[in-house]
Amino acid sequence: MEGSPMKYLLAAILAAALGWGGYWLYGAHATESAVRNWFDQREAEAWVANYASIDTSGFPNRFDTTIASPELADPRTGVAWSAEFIQLLSLSYKPNHLIAVWPHEQRLATPLETITMTTSDLRGSLVVNPLAKMAIQRTTIEGKDIALSSTLDWQATASAMQLAMRRTDAEQPTYDIALSLSEVTPPAFLSRLVERAGLEPGALGTAEIDATVAFDAPWDLDALETARPQPRHIDLKRSRAGWGELELQAKGKLDVDAEGVPEGEVTIRATNWKAMLKVAKESGAINPDLAGLIEGGLNLLARMGGNGDSIDVPLSFKDGRMALGGVVPLGAAPRIVLR
Repeated sequence: MEGSPMKYLLAAILAAALGWGGYWLYGAHATESAVRNWFDQREAEAWVANYASIDTSGFPNRFDTTIASPELADPRTGVAWSAEFIQLLSLSYKPNHLIAVWPHEQRLATPLETITMTTSDLRGSLVVNPLAKMAIQRTTIEGKDIALSSTLDWQATASAMQLAMRRTDAEQPTYDIALSLSEVTPPAFLSRLVERAGLEPGALGTAEIDATVAFDAPWDLDALETARPQPRHIDLKRSRAGWGELELQAKGKLDVDAEGVPEGEVTIRATNWKAMLKVAKESGAINPDLAGLIEGGLNLLARMGGNGDSIDVPLSFKDGRMALGGVVPLGAAPRIVLR
C-alpha cells in the first residue's frame, strides 16, 4: 500500500500529459482547418486564394502555423498580395494574442503597379477578440531595413518603421494610431525636384503621425473579406515630415462623409515653403497658373508672421473644396477612401 500514492501521482501526471497533448493536437488541427476554410471561402467568392501547404508546430506550448507560398487577389479592388510564406504564432494557452512574421520579400500588386517590399525583419503583435470576428484590440507592427521597388521605376527606403493601433472605449469603432518612419530615402525623382528647387536633399528624412480615427466599422475579418472600414472622423494630433531643409507639420480635425469628402480644418506649419511650392508645381501636384496665386497669398501670411521662410497657415475643407488661410482657393478636396 505504501506505493499507492506514488502510483496515483504518476497516473495523474500521465493523464494530464495525455490531456494536454490531446488539447494541442485538437488546437493545431482546428487552426489549420480554420485557415484552409478561410482560403476556400475566398476562392468561392472569386478571389485568387492559393497556398502550397499549411503546417503547425510548437508542441507543447505554442501553435506556430506556417502558410507556404500564399497568394491572395481581391477581384473587386484588383489588389493582390503574395509572399514566400507567412507565419502566425501564438501561445497555446493564449490563442487571442498572435505574432505575425513576414518573409524578407513580398509583393503587392494594384491595377497601376506592382511593389516589391524587402525587409531584414518584419513582424507584428496582434491582440484580437475571437468572439467578435477577430476584431483588433491592439496591434504593433515593426520593420527594419525596408526597401520598396515599383514596376513604375521608383525606389524608396527606410531604416525602421513602427505602426501601432489601439481600439479605444468609444462606442463608434475608434482607434489611436501612431506611425513612425526613420531615415527615409524617397524616390529619386523627388530628389531631382528638390535640387531643381535650389536645395540639397540633405539628410535622410523622418515621418511621424499621431492620430485618433473613428471608422464606420471595426477592423476585423470583414475588413479583409468584404470591405475596408472607412474613416468618419480624424483627430490629427501631431504629424511631422522632414527631409533635409524641408519640414512640414500638421494638426487638426476632419469629419468625413459617406462619399469620403472631408470637412474641417488642419493647421500646417511649413519650413522652406517656397521650395515646397516649387517642388509641388514642377511635379504637377498643383496647376502652374494657380501656383502664382498661392505664392502671393502665402507671402502675405509669411510677412504677417514675421518669418519669410516659415509659415503657419490653416488649410480649410468645406463643401468639397480646399482653401489656404481662408483666402487662397486650392480646388477640390481629395476624397479620403480606403480601397
